[in-house]
Amino acid sequence: MRRDPYDVLEIPKNATIDQVKARYRELVKKYHPDKYQGNPLADLAEEKFKEIQQAYDEIIDGKYQSSNYSSSYSNYDNGYSSEYQGNYGFSKEYDDVISMIQSGKFAKANMRLNELNQPDSGIWNYLKAVVSANLGELDKSFTYINKAINLEPGNAYYQRFREQLANTQTRPYYASSSQTTSSCMDCLTCLCFANCCCNGCS
Repeated sequence: MRRDPYDVLEIPKNATIDQVKARYRELVKKYHPDKYQGNPLADLAEEKFKEIQQAYDEIIDGKYQSSNYSSSYSNYDNGYSSEYQGNYGFSKEYDDVISMIQSGKFAKANMRLNELNQPDSGIWNYLKAVVSANLGELDKSFTYINKAINLEPGNAYYQRFREQLANTQTRPYYASSSQTTSSCMDCLTCLCFANCCCNGCS
């Protein structure tokens, strides 16, 4: 059963149409695929983007009936869910981690994930795998992605990253974006993983 559209938009069911539209614009801007090109979160962002569009259409078109959906969120904080609920959604507490990864700030993202410390969460282990891979810690990356898959065995995105990681282990990708960072300059073989993009080597 699909998730409740209000849960997808992370707004209460008594939200006004204006609030629904405002939240929709905010989420579309945040998860637009163009922002995640070459990013390790590209697949997740695309899935989230489609889910947001579908949820918005169902609410605006008046097709919403609560009995047709599963509800994942039990409470809200100013319209945002308080915890990650799976199904490729992102919670507020992971927003800064996602932004750091998107900006190539993998060390900071790793520190933030360590602060969150949610080893029983699939998305936490997935993000730890992405960060570890980009920090050159392949063994740790495999450990985290395998844990994520064990927690959410039906998650195709985790499986895909695991395959990409295995392929990249013997065939490293070189960074290729236009910006230059000191870490890439110091390491000629700075790794990027298929859908990953770290700031470029020169």
